[in-house]
Amino acid sequence: MHRINFLIRNLAPAFPLLFLPLFAACKKMPVQPDVPEKPLALDLPEELNTDVLVPLTVGNWWRYETTTYRLGSNEPGRKDSSMWRIHADTLLTYEGQSFTAAISGWYYEKEDIVHDTRWLYINDSAGLNIGGGITSHDTMITKYIERKYPVNVGDAWEFQELLYGIFQGQGKFAFSEYTVHVSCLATDQPFETSVGVFQCHVYHFKIPIEDVYTKREYFVYYVPGIGRVGWEERNEGSEWLRHRTALYACRVR
Repeated sequence: MHRINFLIRNLAPAFPLLFLPLFAACKKMPVQPDVPEKPLALDLPEELNTDVLVPLTVGNWWRYETTTYRLGSNEPGRKDSSMWRIHADTLLTYEGQSFTAAISGWYYEKEDIVHDTRWLYINDSAGLNIGGGITSHDTMITKYIERKYPVNVGDAWEFQELLYGIFQGQGKFAFSEYTVHVSCLATDQPFETSVGVFQCHVYHFKIPIEDVYTKREYFVYYVPGIGRVGWEERNEGSEWLRHRTALYACRVR
């Protein structure tokens, strides 16, 4: 398999060092008019739908603040904001079966940039699935479990990660050469944000870093019926944070 450079993952705000080379895959766009410019809190239903880990209703959105920490310390440095939004849904057929998939995208508030990349998600009885990706250059349809739900502490699974990158000057989707091994560390761990402390399901995995003899270690925090409320990135085995992302506003239906 040929190497694909300038990769975009669906934890995109946790990778600010990759952000500058990706401008070719982005478009300058204004904030969507039906999304408030400066939301202050959580807009949640009276009763959460805890049958799903992430509600994929069209119009749902989540805003995050990512803190980049100074090298070799837990001293916070730069802060960036981003939004993940469910734009639409579509009917997919994969291996002879049909699924309703949510079409989602990331918006970077500081730079006023929306990635052209759209990620497809599917909820089913096994959990939250990746359904593929869409850009103006390429489309790939697939289906694999990204986050198992319901889940028990100690459950583990694996997959090859769907990535988007620049290959021979053109954007395309491809699967990673490495395998992502995911495990559930907790189902009731507190995670602190500016809008409260959430009791979370915690998913853990590691990603190898190209040309560096180390791995990035990720801890991703979800509240069933709300979705992803944050994540943390470290070098494997390090006590120091590289990045910490936390929810500060959302609209969930």
